[in-house]
Amino acid sequence: MLVIIILSKYEKFNEDEVLKTLIKSFSKELKVNIVITSKDKVIVSSNDKYNDLELSNSIISKILKRDVISSFYPSKISLFNEIIEVSHIVCPFCVSSDVVG
Repeated sequence: MLVIIILSKYEKFNEDEVLKTLIKSFSKELKVNIVITSKDKVIVSSNDKYNDLELSNSIISKILKRDVISSFYPSKISLFNEIIEVSHIVCPFCVSSDVVG
């Protein structure tokens, strides 16, 4: 399963070792991949293969529309301009009714 946490105002965490350690700890305990992104790219990930990837236009548009996307069984999804088959939850963050990531 791939867990994506999307943040926009917190891009400064990109270089924060504490956040990387926290994400890797959650990932290990939950046995899932966790990805934190801004609105358009990965900031930090529990799996290094996702680091610095840009989000696909389809995911960006769903985030801006406030769509929640989930599948607890592996299904095809275009996250990073390629179609992958994973279990996933993608949920935008809103602050004061504005989508921030």
